[in-house]
This record gives sequence, C-alpha cells and structure tokens, in this order.
Amino acid sequence: MRYLILLRHAKAVATSPDGDFARPLSPRGRLQASNMGLWLATQPFAPDALMASPALRTKETADLVREALAAKPARHDEMELYNAPAETILALARAAHSNVASLLMVGHNPGMAELANILCGAGDPRARRAMAEKFPTCACAVLSFDVKTWRSMAPGGASLVAYATPKALGASKDDA
Repeated sequence: MRYLILLRHAKAVATSPDGDFARPLSPRGRLQASNMGLWLATQPFAPDALMASPALRTKETADLVREALAAKPARHDEMELYNAPAETILALARAAHSNVASLLMVGHNPGMAELANILCGAGDPRARRAMAEKFPTCACAVLSFDVKTWRSMAPGGASLVAYATPKALGASKDDA
C-alpha cells in the first residue's frame, strides 16, 4: 500500500513586498500548519518523504508539519510544484523513489485539489463530497493506492483514507 498525502499550504499573508513567491504564513497559518502536523503525527500513514514547493509559505507549512512528526523526513524543495497543475504534481509523485511508502506533497491550489479529486475513486462519500466542494488552506487529502510502484498511480485509482481541514480539526476558521 502506498499513501499520497496532498497538503495545501496554510494561510499566508495577502501580499509581500518581494512578490507572491516570498509570502510568509500568517499567524493563523502557522497555527493551522502546526495543528495539521499534530494530526498527521497520530495517523498510521505518517510520511517518510516530503516534497514541497519552494515558495516561502509552502516551505514554512512543510517545516511546521514536519516538526510534529516522530520521524522527520527531509524536505525536498521542487520548483515544479510552485503553482503546479494537477498533471505536474502527479508526474512528480509518480517519480518518487520506490522505497517511499508514504509521500507528503505540500503545494498550492488549484492543483492540489484538482489532483486529489482526479485520483480519488473510492472512500467515504461524505468526505469525498466535502473535498470536492472545498479544499481550503491547509486542507489535507490522504489517498491510498494498492500499487507496487508510484508510476502505477492512475486517475480514479485511489481511495480517500482521510480528508482533514483546519476547521474540522478545530484549529481555525476555514479559508479560501
């Protein structure tokens, strides 16, 4: 079994004098990411690899999540993840090392939400509907694949194991 954990970055400040790439997390975003990390740390599918967009807000989200995990996978920054479409995110996931059983990818919408919905073919119908309706900041979709290699992941081939949002975890109000 392989797990793909798709995490949208936490709430960032609206603007930065250095541009979109340099927007840091807001105080609420830091809380969201920390709480999501605490939640992930209690799950049986904790990541053993972590890939993040190199934008400041995604790196900060990844680092705060990572701090809460017992095993601390190294963060690999991947430029192609910055504002990537679903197809690019899927290509990066398919290229994951064969030793990785659980891959956490931290990126941006709309790509993260689109990929989660494209891959999901089974799982709790209510959670799938909620995920399809809204993928707010710091939303996390955990997908399982009964495949031997990452390259075998296909649209509709995943089961939604969990869908967590800051609101559902009681961390903060959901954001767009």
